[in-house]
Amino acid sequence: MGRPVIIEVFHVLTEDGNLMPNELADLPTIPSQYLMDNALYYGEYQIIGQGPLPNIPDYPIMYGQSISYIDRNKIMFQ
Repeated sequence: MGRPVIIEVFHVLTEDGNLMPNELADLPTIPSQYLMDNALYYGEYQIIGQGPLPNIPDYPIMYGQSISYIDRNKIMFQ
């Protein structure tokens, strides 16, 4: 596995595999996600381009049950 990256997922369905980053810029997104995948590490995903980082990054939302053995009734929200 490679290093994790933060990805932005766009709300779009298309059969056109030739979308450019500027065409995606105005589309709505869902909260960012972490991606750490062998397919990314081995270059199996198509990279369509890159753009500037936003002024206010959309960091992923993490939510889950506490892993503490002492108090399992707590939740983690980051």
